[in-house]
Amino acid sequence: MSGAVAVTGARGVLGAALLPLLAGRAVRPIDRRDGVELEDRRALRRALTGCGAVVHLAALHPAVAPADADARAYQRANVAPFATLLDMARTTGVRRVVLASSTSVWVDAPAGEPAAFYESDHPANSEEPYALSKRACEDLLRGSGLESVVLRLAWFAHPGSDEDEVRKLYRAVDARDAAVAVALALDRAPSGAVYSVSATTPFRQEDALELGRDPAAVIRRRTGRDAPWTPARIGSVVTSEHARDALDWRPRYPSVLLTRNN
Repeated sequence: MSGAVAVTGARGVLGAALLPLLAGRAVRPIDRRDGVELEDRRALRRALTGCGAVVHLAALHPAVAPADADARAYQRANVAPFATLLDMARTTGVRRVVLASSTSVWVDAPAGEPAAFYESDHPANSEEPYALSKRACEDLLRGSGLESVVLRLAWFAHPGSDEDEVRKLYRAVDARDAAVAVALALDRAPSGAVYSVSATTPFRQEDALELGRDPAAVIRRRTGRDAPWTPARIGSVVTSEHARDALDWRPRYPSVLLTRNN
């Protein structure tokens, strides 16, 4: 990909992990902590001129959003700025946009039902406010006329968290692994591609019913370990076979339950 790469949300967790991976190329970090707002069309024009691609990481996430954030709040924070970014990308000659979306576009199976298994080609089905904003961004990108790549990223695991080490088994990922997937998609993904990105799961489709009822038993059977924490039920599992096959992505930071000796 010729030209510089603009990275929005460059000072966030994912951006901090991604920028070192792009060290060999011209990068334009864009972040509100540097005084650049995505609705500032003049600032965006300056930042995007000469760029061949944009990696869009900036977003309001439920983990940091106000407790009363509703659909309109996510629309204002996520969808409207992205629409402006796409408009300025077209204006300045950007050819390719890589969007960090979320596995939040998929819902857990209802209580009492088998866990849902999701791969990148499964249609989005969540109507939660944050999910709707990410779905809207995906739709905007697909209709933009630009080369589009979407990565549906799982929850970023917090280092040292027993809970997140378990979540990595079904719907979480180390931010460093997510950053590698983004970097690979920037150059390798064909336009229109969608990838789900989550840590390696030991679970199989035949575990779905038991995951919804007794996840501790399934974890013990699939890892050979008793987890220090387990949820009451696991309602969904995200797999990433498409990212592995198409991008040659190999997560380096799986759950410790898969790496420690018994």
